[in-house]
Amino acid sequence: MRVGFRSGNSRGFALLECLICSAILVAMVGGLFVFAQAEIVSQHEGYRQTAIALAYGEMSYLQEQADTGKLLPGKKGWLGKEDMLDQNGGRYTVQAEVKKDTVPGAWESVITISWQAYQDKGEMTFHGWVVHHVQYDPDALGS
Repeated sequence: MRVGFRSGNSRGFALLECLICSAILVAMVGGLFVFAQAEIVSQHEGYRQTAIALAYGEMSYLQEQADTGKLLPGKKGWLGKEDMLDQNGGRYTVQAEVKKDTVPGAWESVITISWQAYQDKGEMTFHGWVVHHVQYDPDALGS
């Protein structure tokens, strides 16, 4: 007499159950891996977006200096508030190099943003021009 709860018609059924459970487990682990990779990409993109925002900020500070006549060629660090360099779980470094352009009142700028975070580091470089804006005076045109 056989001992067990399975009848002769269910032979091999345990093997099939194990294979199905294994396939489900592999799919779950694969899903977790994809989720983990998506989280890493999302964090990296957050660092990049913060770097872009800091570059726009630095360009605005350079533009303000150009408009007030205080912009001089050379290398410059971050011109904004120091606490803005600690954002999004990372520490950012901003370096701007300003060169006088051949056009009067124009400067070429190269802004480099680098960051160091928990498991990520990177660097982005932005090129642009800063031009002195002239205040519009309708009386100077003559009527």
